[in-house]
Amino acid sequence: MSVWSMSETPTLLWCNLAMLAKPFLSQWWPSSSTKLSLATRPLVRLSPNADHAVVIDGGGRLHLLTGKQGQMEEMDLGESSSTDNEGKNSDLSGCFLDGLEDAEWWSDTAVVVARCDGSVDLLQVPSLATLLDESLPHFHPGCLLKKGATGHIFVLDASSTRETEETQQQVGEVKKPNWFSWMMQRGAKQQQNLDRGWRLTSFVERSKSEMFEILIEQRDYDAALQLAHKYGLDVDQVYKARWRSSGFGKEGLHLSLAIVQDHKWVVKECMTRVCPSQDSMNSLLVFGLMETELYVHSAETDDSNDDDDAWFFRLARLRLLQYKERLETFLGIHMGRFFPNEFAAFRSSDLHAVAVEYAEGGKMGSLDLLLKRHQYSLAPFLLSILDAVPETIPPHSYGQLLPELTPPKAFLSRRIEDPVESRKTLDAIKGGVHKLEEEKHGIPLEGCTEHMVKLARGLSWPSEVEISEWYKARARTIDRVSGQLENSLSLLDLGQRKGVKGLELLLEDTSDLIKVVLTRNGSEEGGTEVELSLDEWEQLGEYEKFQAVLQGAGVDSVVDRLREQAIPFLHRQYNRPSLSRVSPVRSGTSPVLGRWLKDMAQESKLDICATVFEEASNGPDGNGLFQEEAELVAVAIDCLYLCPALDQWSVMQSILSRFSPNVDSPVKESVGYSDEIPTRGRFRQGIVRRLRGSVSSRPAYSEHEDPSPKRASNNVNVGGARLRKAEAHVEAGGLLSLYQV
Repeated sequence: MSVWSMSETPTLLWCNLAMLAKPFLSQWWPSSSTKLSLATRPLVRLSPNADHAVVIDGGGRLHLLTGKQGQMEEMDLGESSSTDNEGKNSDLSGCFLDGLEDAEWWSDTAVVVARCDGSVDLLQVPSLATLLDESLPHFHPGCLLKKGATGHIFVLDASSTRETEETQQQVGEVKKPNWFSWMMQRGAKQQQNLDRGWRLTSFVERSKSEMFEILIEQRDYDAALQLAHKYGLDVDQVYKARWRSSGFGKEGLHLSLAIVQDHKWVVKECMTRVCPSQDSMNSLLVFGLMETELYVHSAETDDSNDDDDAWFFRLARLRLLQYKERLETFLGIHMGRFFPNEFAAFRSSDLHAVAVEYAEGGKMGSLDLLLKRHQYSLAPFLLSILDAVPETIPPHSYGQLLPELTPPKAFLSRRIEDPVESRKTLDAIKGGVHKLEEEKHGIPLEGCTEHMVKLARGLSWPSEVEISEWYKARARTIDRVSGQLENSLSLLDLGQRKGVKGLELLLEDTSDLIKVVLTRNGSEEGGTEVELSLDEWEQLGEYEKFQAVLQGAGVDSVVDRLREQAIPFLHRQYNRPSLSRVSPVRSGTSPVLGRWLKDMAQESKLDICATVFEEASNGPDGNGLFQEEAELVAVAIDCLYLCPALDQWSVMQSILSRFSPNVDSPVKESVGYSDEIPTRGRFRQGIVRRLRGSVSSRPAYSEHEDPSPKRASNNVNVGGARLRKAEAHVEAGGLLSLYQV
């Protein structure tokens, strides 16, 4: 050992070790006829139980020793190999046991050897037969073995592949190596290997099942299948794993899922997996339906004694039918395009929630298709779904969705129901068989398909009263939320066309309010904006509405406004069945119009009154504005007395002239008709004369008496004393104003 301590270089160390080991090496030095790869350092390895030892001599040949208590003898490898390894490794004296470089015990009965060419093998002791079915990959020449725990070996080698090729070329050329010179070269190469890097590989013992799982995890399915067939392992595990990693396409369906013998697992996969394309998704659902056909019951069979597995497949078939229907609907909504993530959410979603979402987003086309394909499921929620449509969307754009009194003909994607969609299944679901479903779904089984909904509750359509009230409430909501009365009017009009009763009055109110809004914006007084909602308009009385219709009208527009809007409005009001009037003809429009004219007079808008009186006096019987001539005269006189203005005497005179144009009036002679201004004395005499004349006339009729509506052809005075009195007062007032008295 003193040589070891004095050595300064690896070369001298190896040289001195060789000299010290000369007797041992001479005994086990290979003969000249043995073909070696490279010379190696001698080593000895003792088995874990100390019953065996392996020795690799300087020529790279393996020797096996056996014995106990320190007494070991070399075994004859030729005899051992011939008895235990017939036909497998019959020539152990050849290359199989030559050219070795390192060895380590794997267990008490197995040893790992590394050859000079980089190959590693596992040999059984004492037969030295290989335990590997396939050879391990080659390592870099000169690799080292290191034992870990039992059944665990580390292999350390260089990471250069080019040097491996160069060394393998040298292996076939060296027959009688110069041991000392080769050690010098080996030390230099080891130094190069340290510069180039290294690799540490771990070999661990595994059982068949563990190796099977490892191969599956590494997706080496062919090797896993071979291992399963060889040792009788479950091949379904391979096909299941290959299906899960296949991407769920058609190829994976035919090559993996269709081969699995666990039918329950297959059906679960058909229910839970979402494929990347439309064709593969449809194929998967169809395949799942084929797997469940065996368990479909018929009307004649007795299912009372069926086990849970049979009902599992039946309920799974219902889910597959549900997904099949949803797939067709999804493709229709998206115009044939398939989106896996969106479909995964859609197929298990509540259709009511989906319809509301489409309505809120204004997707009228998608909503229309959804309502048509799932009418039984969505009919009870039709009105609430339509309430979710934005109020700014014109109703005519979704007019086909608006409810009618009678439900449309229901559309079913499958005209004939599946055998599992039966009363037996429905009764079983109500009896609690639905608890056999292992996964929780948001949709109950009795509502999973349209045929099941039809069987469970039929077509639940809103009643006529509900539909009528919905139209009214929806029209008011549209106006209240968006202020778009046109949409409210359009909705009511569409409802009336669909035969919905009870919308007439609200339709008239909406139309009147729209006219008020439009005419107010173009009125002569600047067009103050109307802030009335439809609800508020309905609460107004008859006269308030009449006022709103004529509000903003001027001298030039009041007659047109009366003819086009106000008078027709009053006629509709009196003809409404909800208003109980004894005689609509006698009531007419006169009281409301007369009240409005008096209000105008009180606001000093006598010129508007004069225009209305002029229009009324141009035809018989008030020209359609008043029922009787006497009523017209009475309203005109009241307007004269109610007007507080002191500068409208000429307007008053023009109003009176419509009823007594032949009466002489001092005002005519004194106001604008003569250049001569009378003196104060003559003025007073004229006033007194006119007042006395009016007083001395025959008494006027009371305001509550009927003033006889007859009118002479020459348009004579029909107002009697009251009219003459009013003329006198107007003339007197005009004179007082003229002389500023």
